[in-house]
Amino acid sequence: MYRTSIAASLCLLALASCAGQSDYLGGQGLAQALVGRQFAAATDRGIPFTIKFDSGGTGTVTLYKRAMPLTWTISGDVLCFGTTVNGQTHSECDKVRQVGVEYEFIDSTTGSLNNTYTPI
Repeated sequence: MYRTSIAASLCLLALASCAGQSDYLGGQGLAQALVGRQFAAATDRGIPFTIKFDSGGTGTVTLYKRAMPLTWTISGDVLCFGTTVNGQTHSECDKVRQVGVEYEFIDSTTGSLNNTYTPI
């Protein structure tokens, strides 16, 4: 009985972990969701900005009506992107999941929500 309970628990845990992983977009699906599209979001201070992912690993971040170049890469189900603002480089690596029409960018290391992006 005890072994059966442990085995059943491990099976349920494995299924739950697999289900959580499948929520993230990956590879070609991630590229198709982002490339050629523009998204609106806000900084952690509530300042609105837009981001556009162009083909070839480039794009644009527009903050305070100032467009800045963006670079990005996809490796498996992780999107890494960055830009330079006022001489400071800002970058992050996220797993991305679609929730309704929005996209949640989840820190690939900590699992915390970095931002939610809305297509515009």
